[in-house]
Amino acid sequence: MKKVLFRIDDRLIHGQVVVGWARYIEAGRIVVANDRLSGDETQRMLYQMVASPELSIEVHTVEEAARLALKRDVADVNIIFLFENPPDLLRFARLGVSIKSVNIGGMRHSEGKRQIHEAVFVDREDHRLFHTLKAMGIYMEIRMVPTDQSLDLMQRIKELIKSWD
Repeated sequence: MKKVLFRIDDRLIHGQVVVGWARYIEAGRIVVANDRLSGDETQRMLYQMVASPELSIEVHTVEEAARLALKRDVADVNIIFLFENPPDLLRFARLGVSIKSVNIGGMRHSEGKRQIHEAVFVDREDHRLFHTLKAMGIYMEIRMVPTDQSLDLMQRIKELIKSWD
């Protein structure tokens, strides 16, 4: 059976993904699931240029990526599905894609967000969505690169965010 990695990282394609994770799972394909970028031909071309010839990078809407993931023959190579944010991942999962675990790589700071890891900041809405994903049976780990220690996202939130007041 081929390996599939689901990852939230608001930077999407960068060294940690292409060099770290793609090599670690020996990925032959990265699928960026992002409605905004799917219509931006320039960004799509830029993402495709950063990869090695043996690594295919595709940019699809969340719905298109889910349809792709549901095809039985999609896993002809090891694959990474990349999401910019928790809402996109939840939409993807609700379209029927079976997800056992998600890797959280980076979620930038913005107003109202609290830090739970060096590069992971969450707000109330993220927190709510993560609880929904957990209720769907999805385990979420924080791990920037494969050599980092895996941290349970929900445990980190529980430890570091006692209240939103």
